[in-house]
Amino acid sequence: MFISSIQAVLMMFLLMVLGFVLTHVNWINKETKPLLTNLTVTLAVPCAIFNNMLSAVNKDLLAIAGKMLIAPACTVISIYLLGTLLAKVLRMKDNRRGTFAAMCGCPNTIFVGLPVVTALFGDVGVPAAMFFFICQTTVFWSVGQSGIQADGSGHVQQKMSLVGILKKIFSLNVIIILSTVALVMLNIRVPSVITQTTKSIANLSTPMSLLFSGNAMYEIYKQFGLRGLMIRRDEALVILTRFLIAPAAAFGFCLLFGIGGIERSVFILMASMPTMTQTVILSGKYGADRDFAAITFFWTTCFTMIVIPVLMSILG
Repeated sequence: MFISSIQAVLMMFLLMVLGFVLTHVNWINKETKPLLTNLTVTLAVPCAIFNNMLSAVNKDLLAIAGKMLIAPACTVISIYLLGTLLAKVLRMKDNRRGTFAAMCGCPNTIFVGLPVVTALFGDVGVPAAMFFFICQTTVFWSVGQSGIQADGSGHVQQKMSLVGILKKIFSLNVIIILSTVALVMLNIRVPSVITQTTKSIANLSTPMSLLFSGNAMYEIYKQFGLRGLMIRRDEALVILTRFLIAPAAAFGFCLLFGIGGIERSVFILMASMPTMTQTVILSGKYGADRDFAAITFFWTTCFTMIVIPVLMSILG
């Protein structure tokens, strides 16, 4: 498994570097990036979720869905609350407290987490990854977004209604997960032409997601330069939380609720993913500390390349 994790990390690293280079040579630019974003976010990743869930989910797994949801839910919520507490105790800047908590509690489960789990465990690891994703996206688009919005107190605030929050939580990916579960429960067979088509598109999800991450890292590097990317106290705290405290919490909750095997390994890995690109986007939108969010995203994504093999060697 350790060799497999090294190979998976090397593949991820090379694809991110490719995204970095393609942005540098202007293949990915303001004109082409919307196409990459749409193909990745609204086509390739949803197809990958649908196809992998359909092949891996069965009624036996759904019977313990509640048990599978409670451990990642407790992990995400507890780490988010820890981030909120640290921000207050350490008297962080008012424009980064909510952003700090969101980055501590909500990992990048789709653009990095899903490719990692698929590379290391195949289809069998996908359901556990999706359970974690549901918990993470619920926390992020409710209290996480509210916290980031509160950071921009000096700017015009746009209050989001309950309907708006629900629309964010029940995103296309979540709707696909719930629809696939319904198909399994109702014993409805999906025509092979659909599964084969989505499988072909799904094969694009991993490379395109990682190219997308490489593009985001280049834009941050270009904006700040190496000197501007210096790791300070608050960035270091997010790194420590993401790669040490969060996986430890996931392990503890898995033990508490009797979750073992592949599911436990997946939960620990998902808890150890870097911060979300959406955190950078929202912090800029609401007038929070976008520079802090961007620099932290850059370094947590870099550190993931080291953390994954170490974790897999520990997990066996």
